[in-house]
Amino acid sequence: MTSNDTYASWATKVYDWTTSVKLIDSNYNVFDGADAPDCTDTNTHQWSYNLATYLYGAAVMQSYTGGNSTWVDNTNGLLNATSYFFVPPEYSNANIMYEPDCEFAHSCNSDQLSFKSYLALALAVTSVLAPSTAGKITPLLQASAQGAGAACSGRDNACGTLWYIDGTDNTSGLGQQLCAMDVMLSLLAW
Repeated sequence: MTSNDTYASWATKVYDWTTSVKLIDSNYNVFDGADAPDCTDTNTHQWSYNLATYLYGAAVMQSYTGGNSTWVDNTNGLLNATSYFFVPPEYSNANIMYEPDCEFAHSCNSDQLSFKSYLALALAVTSVLAPSTAGKITPLLQASAQGAGAACSGRDNACGTLWYIDGTDNTSGLGQQLCAMDVMLSLLAW
């Protein structure tokens, strides 16, 4: 941390602007952007990296401000919103990280295949900077790491995309490897 309040001031301005234009809604869902031509129509796609970026920033601000209640609320709200990115309870492997806007449809592009990496790292950092969140974060990262480990037992020990199937989906690539590595590394945060 730089102890330069300019950064904190800009972080607050950016967060406030983002909520004012409804790219973060009252439930702390973080949307992907706004559609052209006038950017007034919010694109309501949700990707884990968008939320991860704001969660990480809120946790940094919570720590930097010594637990300012606004940043505590923002951190907790964003953390609760991550539930969108964990397999729902009706599946046997619930609470495992996934990218809902593309994984079930098997339509993730190469960028989207890396997004769980950012969420895993943001969750790990949040649990350190805002220790009260660790009790919620730890089981999510543990379940996801276990799912990722099972997904890494396929072809050439490469890691697959779908961590919630309790095995490999026989896909692999840089994004999948990055996500699996980062969810495993996130467990070292404690």
